[in-house]
Amino acid sequence: MNLRHSAVFASALALILCACPPGNSPTDGGLLPDGGKINIDPLDACSGGCSANQRCDTVKRTCVDACGGCDAGVCIKNMTTMTFECTPLVTTCNGNACEAGQVACLNGGCSCLGNSTGVSDSCGIEGKWCNGANCVPPRRYQECIPGAAPCPTGYVCTGGVPGNLLFEENNFICLKDCNPPISAACDRGDACATDLGCIPTTFFSNQDCEKDYGLPDGGKRRLTVPVSNTCFLKGGGGTPTEAVPSGNCTYQFFDFYTFNSGSYPSTVCRPPGAVTLGGTCKQDFTATGAATNCGTGMECVLAKGGDQGVCLNACNAAPAFPGFVPAPACGADEACTNIYRLQDDNAVLGACMKKCNVFDPAKKTCANLGTTPASCVPTTADGKFTVSLDGSGVCIPQQTSVANEGQPCTELNAFKGATCATGLVCAGASATTAPTCVAVCDTACDDATPPARCATESGATCAGGKKCSAITSTTGAILGFCK
Repeated sequence: MNLRHSAVFASALALILCACPPGNSPTDGGLLPDGGKINIDPLDACSGGCSANQRCDTVKRTCVDACGGCDAGVCIKNMTTMTFECTPLVTTCNGNACEAGQVACLNGGCSCLGNSTGVSDSCGIEGKWCNGANCVPPRRYQECIPGAAPCPTGYVCTGGVPGNLLFEENNFICLKDCNPPISAACDRGDACATDLGCIPTTFFSNQDCEKDYGLPDGGKRRLTVPVSNTCFLKGGGGTPTEAVPSGNCTYQFFDFYTFNSGSYPSTVCRPPGAVTLGGTCKQDFTATGAATNCGTGMECVLAKGGDQGVCLNACNAAPAFPGFVPAPACGADEACTNIYRLQDDNAVLGACMKKCNVFDPAKKTCANLGTTPASCVPTTADGKFTVSLDGSGVCIPQQTSVANEGQPCTELNAFKGATCATGLVCAGASATTAPTCVAVCDTACDDATPPARCATESGATCAGGKKCSAITSTTGAILGFCK
């Protein structure tokens, strides 16, 4: 039973235990302990009566859910047909009824909630996924419900494999259908699992990310390497098909409505493509997608909006500690940015981005990444905080269009692309208002006697009569928002 179904089951079980009276005593039928009888009228099987959304099961002699369980909404008796029906709970925003899965009112309009803002994706009950404000059908490697919203053309909603972490019991995923009669070609870096579909080669034996390491005697030894490294491309038996590793050891994410905060990362050695550093790319590993994939040693950072990104050098974003230096590393003026905001002691796939600081005139401006402009966003490269304490940050590729101060922005997670101009942060005033681009400032520079740095800082004070408001009480924090 997956988390989605177990939560519904637990709620229903609690309702039954609270609303249904205890079962009848052995004397309901007039029986005595010695087998004799007393002359009383027999009681009903559910002698205490059932609640409004229950019926009496005369065989089990207890109250049960009259609808047999509702995946969504509540069980209500239709007083016209006198039958019980599963009635969905409807959210209303500004007098307008929202669609199934749209359970919140954001900025006055109906909206769904993804698993990053709620306990689980609110569209999951319909077998769909929250995209912006609306529920949409599942995509490749996303959880699905058989018979509900369909997977993309050529894909099948499959799963239910006992003993398999991803596909056991009621977990179903949209996978490319490579079994008869479809028999479609799997993506590069995937292989066909019988009766399941195309899955990353890492799930097959001897298909780990590996490369050769030199030995003191001049020989070589093939060892497993973590994400962010280059890796050998292999044949079906797990034997390398090349002398020098050209593949990229990267993540393949499997998206679930509730499991592991929504995503399960699996490592896989993906073949390289033709796009060079700073070029526009896609994470499209179909047989015809090589022209849009990054070359060896790079990751396609999906920061341009939609399925488009920029090729940046891959690096290990795991934190350093005594005796451990993460590798591969970035240049001296770069930061290894934890683009997927994951945590691991040894290896986290990151991307090298130039360091910047919104208060430093010499470090505030970001150069283009190829043909893609970049914004200096005051965020921490390790992914732990949305904004930094001192204005330091990294140069992040801009999405197709960026907004100016006070204008609406579309992406709160800067690692998915900058949607505001340099020196601005995409932030929301509350969970029910649309985010806008907010100017940053130095909280100390509004004081009657500001420190000397305020005279040379860029954007230290607010314009238009706005005040610099602190956003944290952390000691030493100087970055604030203009409000």
